[in-house]
Amino acid sequence: MILTCYRRISGRYANGSHGYSLQRRRGSGPFRKRRPYAVIIADMQMPGMNGIEFLRRAMDKAPDSVRLMLTGNADQKTAMDAVNQGHVFSFLTKPCPAESLERALDNALRQYELIRAEKELLEETLNGSIKVLTEILAIVDPEAFGYAQRLRQEVRAVADWFGVPRAWEFELGAMLSQIGTVVIPPIVLSRSRARQNLTVMEKEMLASIPESGANLIANIPRMAPVAEIVRYQRKNFDGTGFPSDSVSGSDIPMGSRILRVISDLLAVEATRKTRAESFGQLKTCIGLYDPKVLEAVASCFDLYLGSEGSEQRAFFSRNCALDMCSRETL
Repeated sequence: MILTCYRRISGRYANGSHGYSLQRRRGSGPFRKRRPYAVIIADMQMPGMNGIEFLRRAMDKAPDSVRLMLTGNADQKTAMDAVNQGHVFSFLTKPCPAESLERALDNALRQYELIRAEKELLEETLNGSIKVLTEILAIVDPEAFGYAQRLRQEVRAVADWFGVPRAWEFELGAMLSQIGTVVIPPIVLSRSRARQNLTVMEKEMLASIPESGANLIANIPRMAPVAEIVRYQRKNFDGTGFPSDSVSGSDIPMGSRILRVISDLLAVEATRKTRAESFGQLKTCIGLYDPKVLEAVASCFDLYLGSEGSEQRAFFSRNCALDMCSRETL
């Protein structure tokens, strides 16, 4: 009925001359095809599922689509449920005049274009900002940049094994985990990597690297979760370590807990130990790591390294990291 009405009142939508076409769909099948729908119109009374439940599910599958509700039941509760649960853009009652239907569709299409434009702008800003930060790190501290690349590969493997949602945040957290080094004087970084004695002030500088990096990232739109991963990358599972707050256990971001295990694993490997030996050393450090992450890392590495790979030694520069069980704060 809706499709027939649209074709009658406005041929420009039906023939797709504005880049859109009209289609009738039943059930959740169309959402699995991963094609964008600018506007979704549902009737309140439908077989098997009411319009509110359908639009609620549609919001989960196609969050950018603009949702309209058409119903002959105009009571206040129906309208409130449609707005609160289905997040509808417009609520239309039957019988609906052709002009009102056309106007609602026009407004919905304009709203969709605004949503897409804002999303594209945010994505461009996000991608551009990340590109700038990584290029700065590569120029200012190539060694830290190389180490971050290695962290990114390992963290991505563990995140994929976990099957966590928004795994891109974990990957970015690893990639930008070293960005705080750009605010540290090069002489201090050189002295630290050469394992020379450091002053109290120099140690405090190095301990502030996660906080400095998190503050830089937090200014980028949609990057607050990544900033928190970077901020808590040195936090111990028992709540000790940096930053000095009450956050502990599962309240520490999962990305931070994975990053902590991976960075320490690579640090021990840098002392020319096998991966199995390095992992065994990490397991002796009580309170530092999430036991579930340790178990996942062990399983993940067995899967993608295999018995032969688990005996390989990691010869990347030992200047990139220190033995985590013996160092004080960094």
